Amino acid sequence: MTLHDRLASIYAHSTASVPVGFIHNDITPSNLLIDTAGEVTALLDFDDSTQTHLAYELGAIIGAFGRDRDQRADPHRAYALVAAYDSVRPLEEVVLLPDSLAVRAAAEGISVLASWLSSSRRIVDPLESFSIQEFLDIANDRQGLRGALTFR
Repeated sequence: MTLHDRLASIYAHSTASVPVGFIHNDITPSNLLIDTAGEVTALLDFDDSTQTHLAYELGAIIGAFGRDRDQRADPHRAYALVAAYDSVRPLEEVVLLPDSLAVRAAAEGISVLASWLSSSRRIVDPLESFSIQEFLDIANDRQGLRGALTFR
């Protein structure tokens, strides 16, 4: 299945099965205000906010918090983040989630590569982009992720 086919399958579902709304789209450690007790007290920087399907936000969260020390996608962290997200907003669109996460990582990877090219950076290997590697990791673990989503 091509990236285009995956994206088309996500948007082919009715809005009833794919909740849409306002998302921050950049939930990263640098955009969280933490108090002295270690609790999140504010979410900052809404420059990348957008209106799209809500699970797209989960892709950004996994991209920021679901990696190991080598910046590779860590399935255990990703599964834990998905379960935590689902406990707050049940994932009605659970069947589409692996493709949605992969599409988001691919879009981020393309953006990174385009930025590198526009700044005249020589790209020897596209896998230098953590987002491109994340896309491949998620795409290769679609079955594992789909199985982990049966936690309900």
